[in-house]
Amino acid sequence: MLKCSLCIHDERTAKIDIIDGKPVCRECQVYLRHPVDREKIRAELEELMKDVDRAILAYSGGKDSTVALYLAKEVYRVPELEAVMVDHGLMAEEAIENARRVAEALGVPFTLLRYDYSD
Repeated sequence: MLKCSLCIHDERTAKIDIIDGKPVCRECQVYLRHPVDREKIRAELEELMKDVDRAILAYSGGKDSTVALYLAKEVYRVPELEAVMVDHGLMAEEAIENARRVAEALGVPFTLLRYDYSD
């Protein structure tokens, strides 16, 4: 079974081509053709955030939104920040409580919105 030489994908999870004698998945091929300019992204984000004094952050409790919450609070020091989670009815209570604890640990107010979609 072929495994990408650059990441964890194998033939079960991605299309893999042989490039210069090495197996490379399609996702890594895209990344190699269009590398991420992290410094440019960082500069753009700093410019965007420099005058932000109030924000509501859509917070799922996952890795990405947790990093976004941390950056807004600790790096960009948004003075008035609130984490808002929407419970669509499929979230485990434990996941909701974990998200609440993370927000509280960062000193960010946490709001949970629950909707009844049964109608």
